[in-house]
Amino acid sequence: MLRELSSYSDVDLKKPIKVGRLDTFQSELGSLKQLLDHDGDDIEEVFCLYFSITKENYRQLDVKELVPGGQCISVDCSNREEFVAAYQRDLFSDSIREQYSAGWEDLEKVFHNFPLEKKMRFLLFLTGSDRIPIHGMGSLCIVMQSTAAELHYLPVAHTCYNLLDLPQYQSKEMLRCRLTKAIEYYEGFSLV
Repeated sequence: MLRELSSYSDVDLKKPIKVGRLDTFQSELGSLKQLLDHDGDDIEEVFCLYFSITKENYRQLDVKELVPGGQCISVDCSNREEFVAAYQRDLFSDSIREQYSAGWEDLEKVFHNFPLEKKMRFLLFLTGSDRIPIHGMGSLCIVMQSTAAELHYLPVAHTCYNLLDLPQYQSKEMLRCRLTKAIEYYEGFSLV
């Protein structure tokens, strides 16, 4: 169903965020299942896991402890279920909560205060198109991630992924100013 342009004013920015289909996490969930199904007493040697996870963030490795002191606690037969529970909690709950706490509510408020033309420019900035998808805004998966960029940096959009890198601005007004600049300076793609 194709919506009219007026539906931009009714967009709920919280709704488009989706954890994604579970098959996106297939390899991680499959590894956790292998850990739980392992019969031997050699879990420490086979899996070499600790109660921490390592993620790449802008070519830097960040270690996040799943429990206090997790980098020093190895996973063994007695605590593997606790590890799986902590890992799943991080994957499906803590990570999503971090995403929301990264200024999502402020972004939503700023967006809803934009006039229609600026909402269209924001959609163009974020997705590469100023048109609402044919299946409506609910079919659009928008991902916002907080960055460690300094406060004078503008938000960055990765249009192929509908991904918005948003520095942790100190106020809603600062967010509005930086986002407005990013939208206004956006020129789109051009082929020579």
